[in-house]
Amino acid sequence: MRPLIVLCIWGGVCALAAVPSFVIAREQNFETLGMVSGVVVFVVAYTVISGSPGFRRTWGHDRAFRIAMFISYGIRIAIGVVYPLGFLVDLIPGMMSVGIVERLEVPRWTFINSFLTTLIQGAFLSVVFAFLTWLLHVIVRRFVRSQEPPRGFAVVPITPER
Repeated sequence: MRPLIVLCIWGGVCALAAVPSFVIAREQNFETLGMVSGVVVFVVAYTVISGSPGFRRTWGHDRAFRIAMFISYGIRIAIGVVYPLGFLVDLIPGMMSVGIVERLEVPRWTFINSFLTTLIQGAFLSVVFAFLTWLLHVIVRRFVRSQEPPRGFAVVPITPER
């Protein structure tokens, strides 16, 4: 896929996934530009990762991986837009992120506070959904054949003559 298309796809996924946290944070007077900047960092990071040779190779040859990615991020988007589920899922990582940034003694209601809180919460949620994707991949792989052709050659054991 072309980088601009991948960038737009991840932009949509990240924007929809961020809706619940954005609503909660705006009610708490977090800085909008800091939150949007944090989301943009994730859009760029996901786009770069998606363009890496290893990811593209896996995406092209492992149908189970593609299915697991679609299901996992489909769940994330659905959670993000279904009220109140999105708020419940984002609440704990959001509170943990706020606590971490408060321990860093960053002034509240500033760009850097909102930016760091967004990055930390996004990292927490990314780890959770990476694990979900891995778990789904393990499950889906049992039911779906990979499109990857066999590699290498047959190994024939050599037994010494006696």
